[in-house]
Amino acid sequence: MEPFETFIWKRILVQLGGVIAISAILGGFVLSYNASYNNVVNLGQLADERWVGITRDMQERYGGIPGLADDLRPSMGSDASSLDEVTRNLSSLRAALEAGDIGAINPATTNLEASLALLSRVLQEHPEVAASREVQDFMATLEGTEGRISADRSRYNEEIQTYNRAISSFPASLWTNNWGFSRREYFTARIGSTEPTPVPVD
Repeated sequence: MEPFETFIWKRILVQLGGVIAISAILGGFVLSYNASYNNVVNLGQLADERWVGITRDMQERYGGIPGLADDLRPSMGSDASSLDEVTRNLSSLRAALEAGDIGAINPATTNLEASLALLSRVLQEHPEVAASREVQDFMATLEGTEGRISADRSRYNEEIQTYNRAISSFPASLWTNNWGFSRREYFTARIGSTEPTPVPVD
């Protein structure tokens, strides 16, 4: 039979080993938890930064509509209803942007773009109005912002795809609900003549 002191030291070493193992497991969990949280937060911030760029370009694209409508309405007679449609759709988009609701922003943007396309066709029946400096400047703005928004939209959707994958992947998927993170929608609205970006597959 081994001496009592040896027995005690073995017990202490076993218990110490158990404490070290548990500490290592808990430490690994804490590190994984923090890394997952920080990764999701960073991905969300990257997407938010992309979205700021999109909204800035959209403000430039549509900001001149109210003034243009006021300038053109007296010259367009009964065709001024197309201007009314544009301004109504602009109001809907602004409300959706203010609410930050992508689910509402997508159709509101598509509707506004459709009404702008209709206005462009109506203006062809009023060549003197279409030739005005106001209309030419506005059309140049539409043309200049179309490509930028479409490119930013693609990059934004890529960020959202990465974000959505991150919150649904192990180990982040274990606690993303508790953090308050949820899947985000893609920006799929049609801009000008550009087709909507296909929704990425998560």
